[in-house]
Amino acid sequence: MLISEAVQLILKSTVASKGGEVFILKMPALRISDLADVMIEKYAPQLGQDPSKIRVETVGGRRGEKLDEEFMTQYESGYALDLGDYYVVIPLYDMNDNYKDVKFGDSAKVDALNTDNAPLLSKVEIEDLVERVMAEEEE
Repeated sequence: MLISEAVQLILKSTVASKGGEVFILKMPALRISDLADVMIEKYAPQLGQDPSKIRVETVGGRRGEKLDEEFMTQYESGYALDLGDYYVVIPLYDMNDNYKDVKFGDSAKVDALNTDNAPLLSKVEIEDLVERVMAEEEE
């Protein structure tokens, strides 16, 4: 998530919030190995290094490390609304009846949302993302 995307999510959720919701930005996932490949191919030559001589070692996960991030469970998806570029999970107990007009059929019609079932970025898209991150850092 870019800083600008985080700021936009905060601003939009502030306007849309009624109380107790969880807002989830729709965003793709990427493979760490693809990110490593892009970084090596793009930046090694700029640093005077030969990309073909750089080796990536896979060391495996650490104890307690998760391979996927879960943003919304299957249960929560039944209480989620699709608001365009993000989902909002409405509170199960809506004490102020903010969502009394929402019907179960209005839900986002998504399953659990996690990095394992999110669309994956291609290496070209990852390169574009890295360039956008770098540009934000320079601002």
